[in-house]
Amino acid sequence: IIFSDRFSSVLWSVRFGTLVLSGTFGFDSMAFYFWMGFIHRGTEPVSLDQTMRQYEEIERKHRQEVRDATDPFTPVLPGGRFSLVGTDGRPVTSASLMGRWLLLYFGFTRCPAACTAEVAGMAEVVGEVDQHLGQQKVVQPVFISVDPKRDSCARIKTFMEEYCPKGLGLTGTPEQVRAVSKGFRVYYSNPDIHYSENDYVLDHSNCSYLVDPEGRFAAVYPSDYPHSEKVVGIARQIELWKQKAGALP
Repeated sequence: IIFSDRFSSVLWSVRFGTLVLSGTFGFDSMAFYFWMGFIHRGTEPVSLDQTMRQYEEIERKHRQEVRDATDPFTPVLPGGRFSLVGTDGRPVTSASLMGRWLLLYFGFTRCPAACTAEVAGMAEVVGEVDQHLGQQKVVQPVFISVDPKRDSCARIKTFMEEYCPKGLGLTGTPEQVRAVSKGFRVYYSNPDIHYSENDYVLDHSNCSYLVDPEGRFAAVYPSDYPHSEKVVGIARQIELWKQKAGALP
């Protein structure tokens, strides 16, 4: 029998001819536990190092499970990788947009009022952020259509030229749009009943999402968030990110 106090428990290994049993017992989180993890036959004896490595992996998984169980409400931030299509028909991915601040808005070009107002407002916000920071084109406005059935590349291009000339318009397949919307926690719904196949209105989330140059979620701004506070908030996020980046080795 081999004992070890390397961890907060006792590791053991017993050999009966060619049958080898190994495991551990001890105290963890005020509870006694007993574990027998490896039972096998063989002609070669099980070394202490091999047994320790096996136990180390089990211990790592166990502690991770404990952390997950005791912190079930760890937030998962919006964002993630995505692959869409630009107004020129070429692929646009989250990787190709890295290196720039992004202000994303999800909507559709036939929206009665909210989307046009938000996209036009997004153009004003990024312009004022430039003025606030004394730089040009700091934030790239991005419009992502949640209506790929009707929003063609050409239609989105016209829409962006009218409401946000410096913005980037994106669409994709229904699966691609669903994936990026899910990543950013965006809700949208295609109603079951409409006047005709191409005559319907979508219900969707009405927020803007700020993404930093490393592709990470930075902030979300609901549609009723005050315009001036949004400008200051975005500028502040950029300044904080620069400070953090400058402090890195």
